[in-house]
Amino acid sequence: MEKLKHIWRGMSFRLIAGTGLLLMVFGWILSLIGYVRFTNSLTKEYNDAAFRTAETATTLINGDRIDEWEADGGTSGDYLQTAEYIDILTEKQHVTMIYVIDVDTSDYGRFTSVFNSVAADSEYSPWPIGYERDTTNDEYRQIYRDIYENGLERGSIVRLTELRGKPPHVTSLVPVKKSDGSVRAILCVQRPMSELAAGRRLYLVYVLIATVVIVFLASMSIFSFMRGQFVRPMKKITREAARFAEENSAPKEGELVAISKIREIDKLASSIGRMEHDTLQYIENLTRVTAEKERMGTEISLASGIQRGILPQEFPESSRFTLYATMKPARQVGGDFYDFFMIDDDHLGLVIADVSGKGIPAALFMMVTKELIKNRLKDGDSPEKALYHVNNQLTEGNRLDMFVTVWLAVLELSTGRGVSANAGHEHPVVGHVNGNYELIKYKHSPALATMEDMEFKEHEFIMEHGDTIFVYTDGVAEATNKEDELFGTDRLIETLNLNPASAPARAVQGVMDAIDRFVGEAEQFDDITMLCIKYR
Repeated sequence: MEKLKHIWRGMSFRLIAGTGLLLMVFGWILSLIGYVRFTNSLTKEYNDAAFRTAETATTLINGDRIDEWEADGGTSGDYLQTAEYIDILTEKQHVTMIYVIDVDTSDYGRFTSVFNSVAADSEYSPWPIGYERDTTNDEYRQIYRDIYENGLERGSIVRLTELRGKPPHVTSLVPVKKSDGSVRAILCVQRPMSELAAGRRLYLVYVLIATVVIVFLASMSIFSFMRGQFVRPMKKITREAARFAEENSAPKEGELVAISKIREIDKLASSIGRMEHDTLQYIENLTRVTAEKERMGTEISLASGIQRGILPQEFPESSRFTLYATMKPARQVGGDFYDFFMIDDDHLGLVIADVSGKGIPAALFMMVTKELIKNRLKDGDSPEKALYHVNNQLTEGNRLDMFVTVWLAVLELSTGRGVSANAGHEHPVVGHVNGNYELIKYKHSPALATMEDMEFKEHEFIMEHGDTIFVYTDGVAEATNKEDELFGTDRLIETLNLNPASAPARAVQGVMDAIDRFVGEAEQFDDITMLCIKYR
């Protein structure tokens, strides 16, 4: 069984089998075409012969006398003489029968026999004059109608297969006319096609024998050629490919050179040789690149860890405020950051920012910006002065043309009074005690690192007991689902207002959950950062 499977799967066997099958199909198609042409030609010959007999028979019948013949029951001398002539014509022309019928033209559903001559060796019995019967089928009925009403001079019924035990035959139908040219009856000649079946069988036998001989000779010739110029070279190529897959080493010199006279096979062998060489070189390069990528991955992982370490991860809860923040980078390292710190015993600094770009360059720019802002505020600068100095420091030597949007605020904890500055950042959302969140809009200043010596505007505000400030980067509002819809600030405020009294941690987590549900499986293109503080 295994040996048979091996032979069956072999290229040589399949070439022979495929060629043989193709030639058999081609021979069958040619045979079918010839069979149809042969049948049509022979059928036309029979049909023409039957029509010529019918034309001859009509010359023997006087259409003006049919009414008299039907009236006297066919006893007159001229009727009997005509019937005798038709009988002689039936035998001489070797037809099955010649008959004349008087058709009921009301619906062509019945007819009356006038003459009916049947060959002596036929299985049919002749109808007497005046014999009535139903029309055979709709095909006959339509021809009767066309002869009587539409001037049809020749109708044909062809039966290529046996019908109710009767052999194939053709029936030719012609009009029997009166002297005034009107149709009085229909004459039918049925001619057997006995030679048709025998001729078709003999034709098929000859075609079958010729096809088998041609298939055998063609298969052997093609096999001999293909084995030397295709099969053996392909086996050699296959063995070399298997060797390379196992050993991953270069082929022997000249192993795949000039192995076939077929240009495509020889080109394939040369391509395999080049592929093996290129693959070995690729493996060498891939090994080097993989090692480099692993090193870079390790460095990026370390950078991500350093970034997480720089951002505050512990959120204080005091009698004066509760605070929570999060940053979800689009890549391993992000360009967003948040920060909060005590400037002195009574003043809290709050920062959220978004650096242009992604990855390590943005992360480095972010860390520099974060430290510069923190240092300026701790040195006692107001928000506007801190941004002024940090902007000049970032603009100097900014060869990558990066910039950063910042929302910065200093909150006096004892009174709730605060001062903020917005350098091109998103508008803050404020939640009032016993009320809902709302978007607070005021005029922005330009983003940092875009131009030297820019002035930044301050905005004063007062927080009452229980008020909340929620700030975020544009990754929140611009989170996109698969339908390219933005999450937007309206959904953000609606989400916050589902439970406006929530603690900062729950408020931030609620927004993050809403974004995740909205985005679904769509890819995150921007960092998502949020900071929320509730004043007590």
